Amino acid sequence: GSLRAFLDEFAVAYAPSAQSVVESRQRAQAARSAGPALVVGNPQPVHPPLRYAREEAEAVAELFAGQATPFFETGATLDAVRRALPGKRIFHFAGHGVFDPDAPLDSGLVLSGGERLTLRAVRDEATLEGTSLVVLSACQTGLTDFRELPDEVIGLPAGFLAAGAAGVVGSLWPVDDRST
Repeated sequence: GSLRAFLDEFAVAYAPSAQSVVESRQRAQAARSAGPALVVGNPQPVHPPLRYAREEAEAVAELFAGQATPFFETGATLDAVRRALPGKRIFHFAGHGVFDPDAPLDSGLVLSGGERLTLRAVRDEATLEGTSLVVLSACQTGLTDFRELPDEVIGLPAGFLAAGAAGVVGSLWPVDDRST
């Protein structure tokens, strides 16, 4: 027979706690009244540019038949994203993500000009009630710090959940933007 991987057979989900699963399910049910989507693609100027990130974001935005709020390249500023994020049912980010193991709260999503939407800002300032899904199509957005605080989860997924999102999809390693 052919070699099969675990993920070929099973769906895998990670949650910080059983309570977060219960809350996420309740939030997902309540999110149906939120506005459609905020889609961010290939914030610029950053280095290196991601050749396919804008194309990915445009394809996602098309799924919402003109109802998505898109920010691409130089328009994907920290200020614009912060203002548009509350009240959106979906937040899809296609760009660079950075995990800082020495200062996990400074980890974040890289926006236009290299500004970051940091874990600290998401955790302390974002209001994502009504957000059913955050998709972080960026490298290392699923990583967490477990060295300093082994009993707590500190990372972007937990930050978005703490801010009110029902679910988060992130990545644990660098991923070529063509495949995303």
